[in-house]
Amino acid sequence: MKRILSILTIIIILFTSSSSRANAHKRVIKIGGDNNYPPYEFTDEDGNFRGFNVDMMRAIGIELGLEIELIPMSWQEAMEALERGEVDAIQGMTKSKIREEKFDFTLPLVTNSQAIFVLKDTNYISSIEDLKGRKASFQEGDISYELSLEVKNIIHYIRTNQEEAIDLLLDGQVDAFIGNRLTGIYYLQKEGNFDKVKIVGEPMHETEYCVSVLKGNSQLLELFNSGIEAIKKNGTYDKIYKKWFGETFNDKTKYFQNLLYVSITILLIVSIIAFLNLYWNKNLKKKVTERTEELNILNKELREQKQEIEKSNKLKGKILESILSGIIVFDNKDRVIEYNKAAERILNKKLCIEEDWTSLNLGRIYGLNGYDIAKKGKVMTDNKEISISNKKLYINYSFIPINKPGEGIILLGIQ
Repeated sequence: MKRILSILTIIIILFTSSSSRANAHKRVIKIGGDNNYPPYEFTDEDGNFRGFNVDMMRAIGIELGLEIELIPMSWQEAMEALERGEVDAIQGMTKSKIREEKFDFTLPLVTNSQAIFVLKDTNYISSIEDLKGRKASFQEGDISYELSLEVKNIIHYIRTNQEEAIDLLLDGQVDAFIGNRLTGIYYLQKEGNFDKVKIVGEPMHETEYCVSVLKGNSQLLELFNSGIEAIKKNGTYDKIYKKWFGETFNDKTKYFQNLLYVSITILLIVSIIAFLNLYWNKNLKKKVTERTEELNILNKELREQKQEIEKSNKLKGKILESILSGIIVFDNKDRVIEYNKAAERILNKKLCIEEDWTSLNLGRIYGLNGYDIAKKGKVMTDNKEISISNKKLYINYSFIPINKPGEGIILLGIQ
């Protein structure tokens, strides 16, 4: 009888212990988040809490069988709530040395970067050091504000969220806004203001963006880490990431900088060739003078529209087509990557992108020689009489290497 009672007692203890663990496991975990920080987390027009962080937390909750409560609030309120223990975690926080003194961070969810946003016509700011003595707006408690403290004499304008901080820039009340790059682009595109603002300088403070808990809460930290690892393994993470970041916001600043460089290089080369031809052939003096004037006008327009180059990838084509000289650009594999109608007119030949130098047969048909010399890094210039449609034409042509040998060739022809 005593043995039976002992067995029953053990069973009751095990059952009670198991129930206690289950109840503890099912404890509601309160998670705070920024109510206005898209596409990471935000409250939409219908009052729904949405974003990358929200989907991540719900996926982790489902994966681990956790009961979670997501609480949207302002960013400053969220950090203060975590410090006071009113929430157990913040679903997305940029990692920094200052914050690591108060909080522990999980495995990274994404890699974040901060950026400097200025109005389109602003040319005196290219880095955070240029903001000395100038006005800049920030989100309250944001990592970008911490970065700005390293530069003296910045006049800080603090707002509750990044949207309000960007509005200060759009209204002309500050010289720059510094904040999360993707969030800033999101707001600008959403409100149709992307053409009014540009990003300057290199990406700032590329750091890990993680779930954060109070310092020392290792149990909850390990729980979140296991959830992050699980949804990465089963493919859920990739689906969530693609949903919110798959359609990448295009920042074409570097692309247009390179485009501007190529355009100016082509214009410079054309100008030099035009002036050389002025001395080489007196019979072309009048035409060269006219084209030089056209190039001067084009150069003036290019300087005036320098800022517009960043929003229109059609400018290079317009420049090429407005030049009366024939231009064909070959890449390092001898394929045509650019040409203008003047080249087709002079050669009386239809040109195609990716057609190679050999198939064009310009050496055999027109006697245009020097391509191989230009590939070795030397400029090859010559005059040639060609026959097109039973008409004799005189052209000056040049084979010009791009930058250095092996990067491509420009064929320039002037009738």
